[in-house]
Amino acid sequence: AAVLVPGVLLLQADGYSRSTGPLPLMLATLGIETPFGIWAVNFLYGLISSDKDIGFEAGMGPVQIVGGAIVGLVGAAMVHLFVLLVRNEAERLPGTGQYTEAHLQYLKWMAVFIALVIGHAVLFLGYQIEMAGGGVVAVTTVGFAISHSWGKLGDEWLDLKKNLAMGLASVWDIAAMPYLFSIAGSKVVLAKVFNRDMFPKALLVFVVASFSRVIYTIFVPSIGLGFTWGEKLFHGLAVGFPKATVQIAMASNPVDYITKKIAALPANTTISEELQHELDMANMFQATIVLFVLIAVPISSIWITRGGPMILKRE
Repeated sequence: AAVLVPGVLLLQADGYSRSTGPLPLMLATLGIETPFGIWAVNFLYGLISSDKDIGFEAGMGPVQIVGGAIVGLVGAAMVHLFVLLVRNEAERLPGTGQYTEAHLQYLKWMAVFIALVIGHAVLFLGYQIEMAGGGVVAVTTVGFAISHSWGKLGDEWLDLKKNLAMGLASVWDIAAMPYLFSIAGSKVVLAKVFNRDMFPKALLVFVVASFSRVIYTIFVPSIGLGFTWGEKLFHGLAVGFPKATVQIAMASNPVDYITKKIAALPANTTISEELQHELDMANMFQATIVLFVLIAVPISSIWITRGGPMILKRE
C-alpha cells in the first residue's frame, strides 16, 4: 500500500486509468487487503503475546471489524463536517460563484490536517482499548467513506477529494515513509538477514510468495473486466509483488516480545531451548520482511512509475 497508493495517484493525476483499467481496481482492493492484513497480523501476534483465551481472541475478530467500521464511519462524518465548516469560512466570488485559489489551497491542507488528526484518533483509540485491528479497520473506513461520498457530491467535492489524496501522498513521501523505514531499519541487523542460515530460507519464502501472488493477481481479479494482457501484467506485478511495507511496521514486535520474556527471567537463568527457538523464529520473521522490502520496494516503484505510462490508457 505504501508503494502502490502514491504511484497510482500520480498516474491518475497524469490522466492514466482514472475510471477504467487496473488503477481503480488496485485502489479498491487495497482498501480491503490492507486493513485485513494488519488485523490478521495483530490477531496472530495477540494469540502469542496475550494471556487471554484463544477463543476470546478469535471471537473478538468480527467485533473489531464491525466496530472499527462503525467508528470509521463516525470519523468520516466528522472529517466532512469540519471540512465543510472550513470551506464556508470564505465567501464565493461574485459572478463565477467559485472560491479563490488561495482559499482552495488553504482548504486542501486543512482537509489533510483534519483527516490526519481524526485518522490518528480512531487508530490510537483501537490501541488504547486493546483492539488494534479495530483501529486499523476504522482509519481505513474513514478514508474509504470520504472517497466514496465526496466522489458523489459534485465537482467541487470531487476536486477536493483529489486534492486531499495528493496532499496525503505528499505527507507520506516527505514525512511518514522516511519515519517508518528509519524506525524499522534502526532495529535491523543486516548480518541477521544475509547469513547462511536465514538468507536461503527467507529468499525461498520471497520467491514462493511472489510467484503465487503474481500469478493470482494477473488472472483472477481482472476476470470479466476486459483488461488487455498488458493491463493484466501491470496489475499482477504491481499488486502481486509482496512489498511488506505494512508488515515492516510490526516486524520487530515478536523480537521485542521474546526479548522482554528473556529479560524477565531470574538472574543467572539459562535460556531454555524452547525460548531460544522462539527468538530464532522471531529473528527469522523480521529478516524475511526486511528482505521483502529490500528487493520488492525498488522494483515495484520502478515498475509502477515507468511501466504504467507505457501500458495504461490515458483518458
